[in-house]
Amino acid sequence: MSHFFRLRFSPGFTLADMLVATTIVVTLSVVLVVNFRAGSKRDELRSGALLLSSLLHQAQTYTLSGHTIDYGGEQTFPDGGYGISFDTQSDTVYFFGSDGSDNFFSPGGEIWEEPYSLAEYNIELDNRVCIDRGSGCDYSASTVDFIFTPPLGSRILSEGALNQGTFTVVVRHPSLPGKGMLISGNAGSGQVNLGPLTDIPTLWQP
Repeated sequence: MSHFFRLRFSPGFTLADMLVATTIVVTLSVVLVVNFRAGSKRDELRSGALLLSSLLHQAQTYTLSGHTIDYGGEQTFPDGGYGISFDTQSDTVYFFGSDGSDNFFSPGGEIWEEPYSLAEYNIELDNRVCIDRGSGCDYSASTVDFIFTPPLGSRILSEGALNQGTFTVVVRHPSLPGKGMLISGNAGSGQVNLGPLTDIPTLWQP
C-alpha cells in the first residue's frame, strides 16, 4: 500500500501581522524609555537630597573636630562653628564657617562660605519652609540657617535660642511635579533626617 503525504506550506506573516508586531514593539519601547527617564529623575532627586543631608552632618563634624580653614593665609577655626543655610528663593544652599558675631548666615559676611547651586544637580527647594519653635510651623521664612556652635556642637536655628526648635525643607525635581523628599533637623537633639520620596502635600501634613 502506498502512502501519500500532503505537504502544507505556511503562508508566513501577512502585512497585518507585521504591523501588529511593529506596533507592540514600539509601544513597549516607549514604555521602557518613559520608565527609565522617570527612574533617572528619581535617582537625581535622591542623590541631591542625600548631598544636602550629608552637608548638615559634615557641618556638625567640622565643628566637633575643630576643622580649620585657610583664612588670610592662616589656618583658622571659625569662632561661631559651621552651619548650613537653605535659601528657597535662589535655590541655593550655603555651607559656611560662622564668624560668631550673630546667629544667622550673612552672604559675603562670614569667614568662609561655599554655595551649592541646586540647578547644577537638577533639583530645587519647595517654596514652603517650616520652622517650629514649639507652637507649630511658621511658614513665613524663605531661608533656614542651622549652625553647630563650638565646643560641643550645640545648635542654633535661624536666630533662635540655643538647642531649640525644628525645621523642615522639601527637595524637589523640576520634572517630578507634586513629589519631594523631606529634610528635617532638630536643634534640641541635633538629629538630621532625610525622608523617602513622597507626595508634597503629604509632607506638609502636621
